[in-house]
Amino acid sequence: MDAVTPDARAASARRSGLKLSVLLPLEDARGDALAHVRTWAEGQTLARECYQLVVASPGGDDDGERAVADALAAQDVFVRAPGAHLIGLWAAAAGRAGAPWLVMSELHCLAAPTCLEAIVERLESDPDLDAASLASHHLRTDRLSRLGARWAETLEQTFSARDWRELILLGSVIRRSAYEEAGGHDPRFGLLSLPLLSARLHEAGRHVDKIPGAVVSHLFEESLREARGKWSEYTRDECDARNVLDEVFCERYFGHSELWANRRRFDPAIARRVCRTLALELGNAGRRDAPWLARELTAYLPAAFAGVAPTRLAASARRFVTELATARLPLPESWGWAGFQRCHSETVRIARLEWLRDHQCDAPAPLGPGAHTAEHLDHDTLLFAHGLERIGTRAFRWTEPVAMLHIAPGAVERPVVSIDTGGIREAPLDFVTAAYVDGRPLERAAIRQDGELLLIELPPCRADDRRPRELILHSRPLRLPVGSAERRRLGLPAFAVEVRAGEGSSALGAAPGTQLAASERPARGEHGHPLETVG
Repeated sequence: MDAVTPDARAASARRSGLKLSVLLPLEDARGDALAHVRTWAEGQTLARECYQLVVASPGGDDDGERAVADALAAQDVFVRAPGAHLIGLWAAAAGRAGAPWLVMSELHCLAAPTCLEAIVERLESDPDLDAASLASHHLRTDRLSRLGARWAETLEQTFSARDWRELILLGSVIRRSAYEEAGGHDPRFGLLSLPLLSARLHEAGRHVDKIPGAVVSHLFEESLREARGKWSEYTRDECDARNVLDEVFCERYFGHSELWANRRRFDPAIARRVCRTLALELGNAGRRDAPWLARELTAYLPAAFAGVAPTRLAASARRFVTELATARLPLPESWGWAGFQRCHSETVRIARLEWLRDHQCDAPAPLGPGAHTAEHLDHDTLLFAHGLERIGTRAFRWTEPVAMLHIAPGAVERPVVSIDTGGIREAPLDFVTAAYVDGRPLERAAIRQDGELLLIELPPCRADDRRPRELILHSRPLRLPVGSAERRRLGLPAFAVEVRAGEGSSALGAAPGTQLAASERPARGEHGHPLETVG
């Protein structure tokens, strides 16, 4: 079935008095698709000549397409984009829209009668507005939809606490010029393309807000299985974006993902090298360090043997039990809510693990000579680190008890790696217990401190050796006061890393298990709380 409306009609629309183009994809109706289209085509209080519908279909349902096409007005456009999903359908519709403002919604969202009128009123009263989210009402028809509504409302609260406004899939409006300047929907990133568009609007200084009076009613998925299908799709799209976009940008706008940031811990070769250093230290550790070294070794062993498979299998088993209980058992509402949240978190974890299984990570990026601040120490350079944090105006990253760096070959003749710990723990030698270069332990004389700086002198390498040097650090885990909400395993605080030339060399190659000096003096954190190391 060819497009019902030719290109000439879209061109004519641009010359008309159209104010809005409503982009509507014919997919995932969750009910009567035609009835949902009619809430836009026939049920609006805004004069029909002021807006057009641009309906995009992926094909495959000729009768359904024909019924929808018959409900359209003369200024409307019907587009076919065979095989496309939501984002591709929106992009196809945007290319045929004729109005200066684009309204985007999904087929399982029903427009309130005053929705478009409220949009026009806001646009006319706020000429500086560039884009806005519509208000969403979540229909509660059964237990699952009540949980879904609560989930959506929790997300909306999270979004409102940010310093930037994210356009939502359920309903948004954007100035056509702003849409085009921000790159529109990037088909490479699927469902993440709308949050990405929102981030680019914020970066460009565009005014993005919400229109409370423009309401769409949202129908939740009919089963938890369908819901987690969407969660998985979004997560895979997010991984695609994080894999190619700037890491600081992604962390700024999409948050820190511990699993993604530390994805190389699932590389069997890297995990095996980490396990070897932990096993060497554990074999000679005292009572103070043996427990945490054993815990770290246990955490890395599954990946050392089988990559992501053991972790994915465990997450799948947890999700299976949780989903079965949440969807089938008559649990109290509070239990059902906890199960719904757990199902989401496990689904996201599994999707990320499956992405890692299907994609090979690039080799870690080696550090060249010079200073590298925490903002530029991304997870390609400082491995096994947490998200960017700040104390006052200073940015830093906590590492896990095991951290890894790679130093560029030939960076300097006798490189010294200087790590600024910022003084938020004890003196560095009080918690850094071992350092390994290319799998060999450094002796105590090669690891020094200068106030808050940890200084590690690397052994000289052959002039013809062009391989990056691998530096692995062990740090005694930090324990916060009882009652702290912190659940991460914290090791070394890194405010900056500098690679510079050393003045001399030290004897190297100490026997496995050499431990550095330790002090019982507690450090103090940002708010003055004592920070105790694990004993």
